[in-house]
Amino acid sequence: MDIEEADRLQSVIRVASSELGTTVIVVEHNMRFLMPLADSVLVMASGKVLSEGTPQYVRNDPAVVAAYLGD
Repeated sequence: MDIEEADRLQSVIRVASSELGTTVIVVEHNMRFLMPLADSVLVMASGKVLSEGTPQYVRNDPAVVAAYLGD
C-alpha cells in the first residue's frame, strides 16, 4: 500500500468506527498506520498475548520493546 492508499483506508476505518458505530478489528504490523487508529492494541509474540492496552501503553511496554526491538 502506498501512502495515499493507507490514508484512504484509515479514513474508511474511521468512518466505520465513529459514524456507523461499528467495531473494527485491524491485524497489521505497520505501527505508523495502526497506532493513530487504535483505541486498544493487543500485541502477540509466538502465539501468546504479550501486551494489551492503549497504543501509548503498548508502545512503552518493556516486554514489547524487548520482543520487537531487542534488549
